[in-house]
Amino acid sequence: MANDEIFEKHYPQFSLKKNGGDSYAIHATNNKNSVIGNIITINTPKKPNIIKVPKDTIGSNTYMKNFVRHLIDRYHEFLKKEINAVNGKMDYFFIYNAIKKEIGFKWDETPYERFKDLCEYIQKRIDNTRLGRTHKRSGIKNYSTYEEYMIGKQKKNLIRAFGNSTIFCWYIKITLKNGV
Repeated sequence: MANDEIFEKHYPQFSLKKNGGDSYAIHATNNKNSVIGNIITINTPKKPNIIKVPKDTIGSNTYMKNFVRHLIDRYHEFLKKEINAVNGKMDYFFIYNAIKKEIGFKWDETPYERFKDLCEYIQKRIDNTRLGRTHKRSGIKNYSTYEEYMIGKQKKNLIRAFGNSTIFCWYIKITLKNGV
């Protein structure tokens, strides 16, 4: 009697299939919640967690999204200095909840039409920090406008693409100054 026949005689609830070589697959029927085998490997493919942002929102425009993120980071930077002076804990998520309450959307799901409102709200928050008020009294800018931010990005991209030569930098200054 072969091993396969002995196995089937003693364990009728299992069906044995030869996979090739010394490998067997055992299929159990009517055995709920049971695990069979010496080495069990369970591979579950991980699905990437990709959140699709709705069209016509700040999250779908890279420049707008990065500018708002820049403003939020600037707010955190100003607030952190204020809180460190008081020796308190920093709540980084507070601004995100405040934005949702004030604007009515998550910051990255805000429609294009509300972009200006969102930026003004965050800029107002920056101006109302202790450091923001101090800078304002001293005539120091607390943040850049969206236009200034975009010009800075274009300048960085051009320098990255063509190098940092004096002649090219002179050309960039003239080009950006004339708005071409």
